[in-house]
Amino acid sequence: MYPTRNWTTPIVVAIALSVPGAFLSGTTSAARIDVGESLDGRNCIPFGCDLAHQTQLIYGGDLFSGAMTIDSFGFWSAPGVGNLVSGSFDIRFSVTDADPAETNLPLEDNFGETEHYFTHLTLDGSSDHPFSISGDSFYYDPDDGNLLIDIRADGEITHEGDWATFVSTAHEESTEGMWRGRTRSEDDPGAPSPEWGMTTSFWDFSEDDPVAVPVPNSLALLVAGLIGLFATGLRRRTS
Repeated sequence: MYPTRNWTTPIVVAIALSVPGAFLSGTTSAARIDVGESLDGRNCIPFGCDLAHQTQLIYGGDLFSGAMTIDSFGFWSAPGVGNLVSGSFDIRFSVTDADPAETNLPLEDNFGETEHYFTHLTLDGSSDHPFSISGDSFYYDPDDGNLLIDIRADGEITHEGDWATFVSTAHEESTEGMWRGRTRSEDDPGAPSPEWGMTTSFWDFSEDDPVAVPVPNSLALLVAGLIGLFATGLRRRTS
């Protein structure tokens, strides 16, 4: 018969510290806001509709329920249908007084006092979409004006295969309060383009209920406690 195992104080302390710490020390959270509706029809999401040099999107402030920090965003599209372009893009955010109901040309005049560099995006022409785009967090308060997203090609962009221009938002009622324009070259002042494909999701990672996840230091402490427990039991078993 094996001898009775005695729980020593160091082992009890190690486990007591490691188990709750592993699941409470690290948290992640995200609040998602969807602007627009996903309806049947044609789609013209940026990166999947044409070789526009610059695409500019304006979202009316009344589409947002309140202020948020935009950590990531993405356009709605039918998963895996058609190919995106190949190329690199610079993405900027701004707060603008440009009205989505107006023509808003030239595009350069739409930037407000704030011009926030969000990220540099590189695409390889794949059909891997929809996808989200993360970057340098941007705080947006709709009380300050409308939201502007500027997407500008950095160098040559190309496309092969079918365009990713299928099932998505193609109806005026789904994009009310939004505006979209594009240019074909650096010298092009721009032209309005259909709001198709403007249904957008925005993520704020600082909001919503946190979800507990293990973090490395806490997991290490948990493992150390379990190893200590096992070693103590082994020594007692062999003694």
